[in-house]
Amino acid sequence: MRLGTALFFAALTSFRIAAQPGPSFEAAATKISPFTGSGPIGIRTEGGRFIAQHVSVGDLVQYAYDVEAFQVSGGPGWFRSTDLFGKDRYEVLATAQGTPTSPQFRQMLQALLKE
Repeated sequence: MRLGTALFFAALTSFRIAAQPGPSFEAAATKISPFTGSGPIGIRTEGGRFIAQHVSVGDLVQYAYDVEAFQVSGGPGWFRSTDLFGKDRYEVLATAQGTPTSPQFRQMLQALLKE
């Protein structure tokens, strides 16, 4: 009986550890943002801020999972839109607590993309 109880609590503890959420942004805003001919394009971080301007969803996935374009395949046409002036370009402005590292920003973006 004791062994069964011990295994139950061990399983419960490991489930609670696995269920704990990873890092996430305190606040995030996204919007469609086709390029208008001026301003920055791309993804950058500044302190506790994540800024993506005029990027495709594919660009965000590449950044979040630290992969190159050739490592991502499939998806609908809008996923990797090459039309910089088109409607499939986005802006993401997000804030995090403190000053996260690059890997932490990537984990936060993964969580945001899942939402």
